[in-house]
Amino acid sequence: MSKPRSQPLTEKDLGSWKLLERFIRVLDQYGESIAPNPRETHGLRELDRRTYFGLFLFGLFNPVVASMRGLCGAMKIKRVAEMLDR
Repeated sequence: MSKPRSQPLTEKDLGSWKLLERFIRVLDQYGESIAPNPRETHGLRELDRRTYFGLFLFGLFNPVVASMRGLCGAMKIKRVAEMLDR
């Protein structure tokens, strides 16, 4: 188990930006052709498919983001929020 960070994440702590950009482009290209699951459309979800999968991939390729709380903190970084349209 990793030790909690004492300082908030910064853009310099994160990497794999080009991979995330490429993934988002492919998801945008083919995502509309895939019908949404009924669970996605019931109205209780805050994140859309694009944001959810983008954050998931971002967490996998950035080991400094060790928890869901870390992913929430990463969403506060301007570049991440702009990429995922949040």
